Amino acid sequence: MRGLWACLLAGAVATGGAAWAAETPEARAEREQIRRERAAAEERYRQAEAACKQRFAVSGCVADADAERRAALSSLRLRELALDDARRKAEAEEKRQE
Repeated sequence: MRGLWACLLAGAVATGGAAWAAETPEARAEREQIRRERAAAEERYRQAEAACKQRFAVSGCVADADAERRAALSSLRLRELALDDARRKAEAEEKRQE
């Protein structure tokens, strides 16, 4: 996994960050908000899972916590996909104008 991130970072640096240049400040702010919300959802899940393990009936509790986590992450992923789509369209438009 580390190698994948290194390759992606190298590609972004090699292209001069062109993919990120096509994004508006609002889109970058939205991505940062999604990142923070994703981290918060993961932390809520870790806390809920730890609380569940203190109970006698653990599996149902963990399943409920996992379902809540999946719902939160799914919503964030949809927002992220919309941003990705907007970025791809902006990049395509930029290339058409060249």
